[in-house]
Amino acid sequence: MGKYDISLETPFRFTVLRSVWDFNWNSGFATEGELHEPWEIVYVVSGSVRVTEDSRIYDMREGDMIIHAPREFHNIKSALGTSPHVYITAFGVDGSLPEALKDGVFSLSLEEKTEFISVFRRISRFYNDNKDDMLAGQECMSALASFLIRLGGGHKADRGVSLSRSAAEYNRIAISMQNLIYDNATLEEIARLNNISISNMKVLFKKYCGIGPKKYYDRLRCTEAIRLLESGQTAASTAAKMGFSSAGYFCTFFKRMTGTSPISFVKK
Repeated sequence: MGKYDISLETPFRFTVLRSVWDFNWNSGFATEGELHEPWEIVYVVSGSVRVTEDSRIYDMREGDMIIHAPREFHNIKSALGTSPHVYITAFGVDGSLPEALKDGVFSLSLEEKTEFISVFRRISRFYNDNKDDMLAGQECMSALASFLIRLGGGHKADRGVSLSRSAAEYNRIAISMQNLIYDNATLEEIARLNNISISNMKVLFKKYCGIGPKKYYDRLRCTEAIRLLESGQTAASTAAKMGFSSAGYFCTFFKRMTGTSPISFVKK
């Protein structure tokens, strides 16, 4: 037996439990697309949902799980005429979850389903009934960390996306917006480059995102501006890099999107 010490580094640790939801949606339910700082797990207990994640669209059924990384655009709606039962939990992480967890949908085995449902219920009891018991909180979040580590190492996520004609067209336009992120493009320019009318583009984004194409494009640009500011860029250099006519106009745009100025955001 070796007697040498081994230093253990923790790739990630939970810092905050942001929300825990046990949803029963009707067949017509749909959210408005969003992006936020916490990580988020979506698990389908029963029924079917359609999830848009950035430019990708996934059809999820009972036993499927997807994990949204921070600042990743996502939208969810009931699908196939079902009234789905869905677990959603959001949490902050110091570090980063394994790369294998960040892209695609996991179809859980029966054993994995049973384990995750048990872990989720423990987290829910702590969140809703037992917030003052920090040992109980640490125990249930440790159980979630253990589950995620095994999930990331056990099998790969399915990166297959919905292949309908309209889904493929949405995917193409969303990717083109990402490629135009520094260009401050207008809807007219985006529509012309993708050979689609503005009205049809609005229909597509309403269907798959729950928001219009202009709002989607602005959120992409705001997320990139945040990344630049966090990397040490000034508001003026960020404005110039992203094609804004002036630093003042960039600050107005940024405050409209985030509720705070670039300088205040960086300080916070």
